[in-house]
Amino acid sequence: MRKTIRLSLERSNEKIFLRAENLTNPVAPVEFATTAPFSTNPISPNTGHFTVFGQGGACTVSRITVLNKEIIGPTTLFLGDSKTFGYGSSSIKTTYPGILGSMYNDICISAGFGDKTQDILDRIDELLALKPITVVLSIGSNDLRFGVSDTTFKANYQSIVDQFTAIGTRVIHLSPSYEDVLDLTDQYNWIKANFTPFIDVFYIIKQAGNLYSDKIHWSVTGNKWVANAIADSNLLEGRITTNEYL
Repeated sequence: MRKTIRLSLERSNEKIFLRAENLTNPVAPVEFATTAPFSTNPISPNTGHFTVFGQGGACTVSRITVLNKEIIGPTTLFLGDSKTFGYGSSSIKTTYPGILGSMYNDICISAGFGDKTQDILDRIDELLALKPITVVLSIGSNDLRFGVSDTTFKANYQSIVDQFTAIGTRVIHLSPSYEDVLDLTDQYNWIKANFTPFIDVFYIIKQAGNLYSDKIHWSVTGNKWVANAIADSNLLEGRITTNEYL
């Protein structure tokens, strides 16, 4: 006899929740919760590509629905790649968006490992639907890292900015940051010359101790310095505390 099972999977930062319900023969649902690893082999959020795997028998997937529970109209949307996600930090609370989340009202984060400008464009409708007041944009290093042409990168970056500006969202540009393994000087110079407001963190990350061990991402200390640079710019709205972290 075939049974209909409804599976619900939800992720909120490091917390993952699973619920299974038997719709054919209703019984108490099975629920499971766990904490995803962060500091060691972190599981990054999926920012747009969803996959269903079957294990232990055949099944038919009749429908899949993906929902976003982010607040509508957040004060600030932090938009970027694994640096914005916080790879190299010890927990979500020690990432620069996490630190700023304790200082400002109503923030949300959209960032994934390896994300390029095209990945943001692929989910731009979802992001625009959030109607953020401000976007802090930090994207581009993976375009260079994975061979995206400079022409394509610039066109994609401009398109992201234009689409947010068209709905009345202010875009703050967080500069490319120093890496030991990749020269981002050209991207840095182009964004600095063409977009405002611009928050410069390139040389902050270049200081000793601010890079993570992979020489790409930011250490806990580096994230604190970036958070302070953004706070000190006085560009974000909704501040609820004047705490400084360094």
